[in-house]
Amino acid sequence: MFKIKKYEWLLENNTICKYEETPFEFVKDLLNAAKSYKSLVERKNPADNSENPHLANIKYLSPNLKQHLYMLLAARDMSINIFTQLCLHIENFIFVYGFPNNSMSELERLFINWGQEIRRIAKTEDREQQLSDLKIFIDSTLGERKENLRKSFEKKFSEASQLDFNSRGTNKKPTSNANKKTKYILAKISQYIQMIGYSENDEYQNLTTFTQSSIEIEHILPQDLNSEPIKTFDNQDEVETYIYKLGNLALLEQTLNSSIQNSSFDIKKRAYKQSNFLLTQCISDKPSIGNNTAINRAVEDLISFQEWNSQSIEKRQEMLKALALKIWYEEVSFRKDIPE
Repeated sequence: MFKIKKYEWLLENNTICKYEETPFEFVKDLLNAAKSYKSLVERKNPADNSENPHLANIKYLSPNLKQHLYMLLAARDMSINIFTQLCLHIENFIFVYGFPNNSMSELERLFINWGQEIRRIAKTEDREQQLSDLKIFIDSTLGERKENLRKSFEKKFSEASQLDFNSRGTNKKPTSNANKKTKYILAKISQYIQMIGYSENDEYQNLTTFTQSSIEIEHILPQDLNSEPIKTFDNQDEVETYIYKLGNLALLEQTLNSSIQNSSFDIKKRAYKQSNFLLTQCISDKPSIGNNTAINRAVEDLISFQEWNSQSIEKRQEMLKALALKIWYEEVSFRKDIPE
């Protein structure tokens, strides 16, 4: 059906495509667009076929999503630095729009409509004007739409569980898709903290550092209903709910996670201290290195815990929500000082 619509659009828009007046130029543009689309599908920048981290993140978050590529195709002639920043904002919008398990059906219409504006901006030859126009688009068109979702996002994040990312009707255990979405969230928050503490470490700029198979989702309150921490949990009526709350989850290296699966919180804290990830380390204790260091700044808003109960999980969930708002809303403004 979409192919038919695209064909009808071509028939009705010769004034834009000019295939009747300049058919050879039209075919040339079509071939270039096909090459660019192939790059986008492969999660690469159309300009030079280099890896695009935000396209890779979107693919990880929503493997079957393609609608955003139609809009980004219109931006294929932008410089890599400008194009990459646009992709960052698209990644953030897609996450917020779909959180925790919303239908993506309307995105096709949105991205096709926005593509027309992006195409106009991409054709602007004056770089300063292009940046200015793109900032307006991101702050108003894209930003306004995202801002309208903010209250809902805050409320849903406060209550979010791993099970919320399951397809409807499969809510007893997290599916592989639910695990990927959960891992994406924990990875983005962990990456944010790591980049404050270790800004010069290029490894942390790549989300795969946090999503690779050797990094696992750790349930601080174990999943095993027969484990001792479950039996002694303070809220027995809702213990299964608390197991999958985001506040009960952390990223942990497989080698550490395998040794503590059903252990008490006191034992688990020792493993958390050995993790490379500051967000996980701080469940147990905050590292302190000198005064006003990058590490101290990175962990200043993180909370450590002496015991693990329902109040601890709720408190940590609120902490994660505050960090999520920084990542997806408060500290993601459009930069106009982009290098050439």
